Amino acid sequence: GIRDRSPSRGLGDVYKRQLQNTSTRDPAIVTVSVNPWGAPLALIEMPLVIQAGGFATIDFARFPVLAASNRTWAWVRVTSSQRLAVTGVNDLLPPGRGVAGLEGGPVTAIAARSLAVPLLGNAYALSDPAVQLTSGVQVFNTGTITATARLSYTGGSEGCVGTLVAQGPFSIAAHSVATFFQGHAPGLPTGDPRLPDGCLVSATIEASEPVAAIAGWYGSRRSTWAMSIVPTADHVATRLAVPILASPDGRGPAGLLQVQNTNRVDSSLSLRLVDADGRPVPCDDPCQALVPAGGAAHWDLGRLLAGRNASVSGAWLESALPVMAVVLDPGWEGQDAVMF
Repeated sequence: GIRDRSPSRGLGDVYKRQLQNTSTRDPAIVTVSVNPWGAPLALIEMPLVIQAGGFATIDFARFPVLAASNRTWAWVRVTSSQRLAVTGVNDLLPPGRGVAGLEGGPVTAIAARSLAVPLLGNAYALSDPAVQLTSGVQVFNTGTITATARLSYTGGSEGCVGTLVAQGPFSIAAHSVATFFQGHAPGLPTGDPRLPDGCLVSATIEASEPVAAIAGWYGSRRSTWAMSIVPTADHVATRLAVPILASPDGRGPAGLLQVQNTNRVDSSLSLRLVDADGRPVPCDDPCQALVPAGGAAHWDLGRLLAGRNASVSGAWLESALPVMAVVLDPGWEGQDAVMF
């Protein structure tokens, strides 16, 4: 995690990345380059030496060229002589607004021509009615030539079940980004998918060149924010472990579990709840679902677990066909969210 407790001195939102050398024997010779979207040359190139087992924290807001007043959007490339682990924190300013953690990954592991996004939506209220969240996706062209990308949505919640919506195709220049917003944001080049309020969707991203993407959820007034890397479409399994987070104030878990079926045929799902010792917690019909081909099933964990006498600390998701899943936990009363 980030161990640098010093405040950012930048004029805009705070973007910190921590690089850890996973080698316990050799130092890592690292180059960090900051590149404007669509530009072939780096704005900043920073050489670093990270000792064996050590780490370095970079606060990008400390660079004047990246101050919010310059309206510079950039992407970061990290190259190293040793294998690195990369984590990051994006902190919205002023203080008291959302903070999102983000895990980096090798381009070869997170970029592909086909990505799947299990959970997106517009103005969706969870079991805490004060929390309404909307999502967005940023698609980054990792290649050296222009890519075309298209998002296809399948509705999965009440009021939009089975609804099919597409955005694109759109051209994304090499080393540039396209933003797809599932809410109503006039003026975006990618347009408005016109999803109704309260609609949850799953999505696929198809591109002509390998792309990487992040998905994010945020509440109004930017008080709640969560982000995660969008997995490649083959990141699926028939048995998934689902940790369930409990609220520290004892009011129980909240959040949303959505399962995406990327197959061409329907698949049956079973959610098997367990307590902290692995003992099963009874849950019959509410924990069963049939997911249509290309569609999704979701559980509001706050509603599902309300009133149960046993404490639930996790679940096993079992499916007839390989699926992928995402948990979005918004916290309580506008606290920071987490997505995994």
